[in-house]
Amino acid sequence: MVANKSAQTHRKEKTSSATIDSGRREIIVWDRLVRCFHWSLATTFFLNYFITEEGEAIHEWIGYTAISLICIRLIWGFIGNKNARFVNFLPSKLSIKHHIEELREGKLDPTAGHSPVGALMIFTLLGLIACLGVTGYMMENIDLFWGEEWLEDLHELIAHVTLIAVATHISAIFILQKWTGTELIRPMLSGKRRLEPLQDQRNS
Repeated sequence: MVANKSAQTHRKEKTSSATIDSGRREIIVWDRLVRCFHWSLATTFFLNYFITEEGEAIHEWIGYTAISLICIRLIWGFIGNKNARFVNFLPSKLSIKHHIEELREGKLDPTAGHSPVGALMIFTLLGLIACLGVTGYMMENIDLFWGEEWLEDLHELIAHVTLIAVATHISAIFILQKWTGTELIRPMLSGKRRLEPLQDQRNS
């Protein structure tokens, strides 16, 4: 008798769990190329900022790798899937205003990739890292700028500003994920985002 009650309880728990799981739906947010680009570019920056030294061959080659990654991402921004294409997340005054209004209400479109404000940060980071690559190349490979202190100072300043931008980006992701209840970290790892039933209904 006790065994039967235990089995019934177990079946109810399984049924309840299945109901909860069935209420969720997964969507693909980021493709593999975007995810590989994201983590690879982050790795190149942190390696060159914290580990390697300016003037070392490895520092240069990591810089070349970063520039190559940005070039690939720029191409993919025109031929990639929906969320990867620049045309689908170019920020405008209207889209930024609407986005901020939604954030005040704790809302964030769970089907979207980059938000308008997030897109601003992404373009800022791409520009900063591209400038690091250009100034680094100028210092090491163009005789006209060899040993120029102002260029070295500029390169270092851009690196520090980039670190601040990265820290802001990471902090914003954690805060917005908590504030809106929308998964932002998992999609950049697995490519998929789980939609809660209410989110799914709101965007259906």
